Amino acid sequence: ALQEAAAEAIGHLGKSDKAAEIARLLARLANGPSGIASQALVGLRRLDTHAGWEIIRKAVRGGDWRRTTCALAQLGWCKLPDVV
Repeated sequence: ALQEAAAEAIGHLGKSDKAAEIARLLARLANGPSGIASQALVGLRRLDTHAGWEIIRKAVRGGDWRRTTCALAQLGWCKLPDVV
């Protein structure tokens, strides 16, 4: 449970000097077990990078229902017209 909360929270650190490292970690977690993957998708949304949005978009088409539902919910926040 702590890892899941942390995965979402570190997305807020996207403007720090560790942004690239955070993005790689969240991308890896987004492909893990559904609980942490869903929270990693939220973290990627908060990170708000084009690459992160692409991972979220791809998660809509694959994975279990929790990951797909979470990815769809995150896309509602995307303001990049070429991603949605």
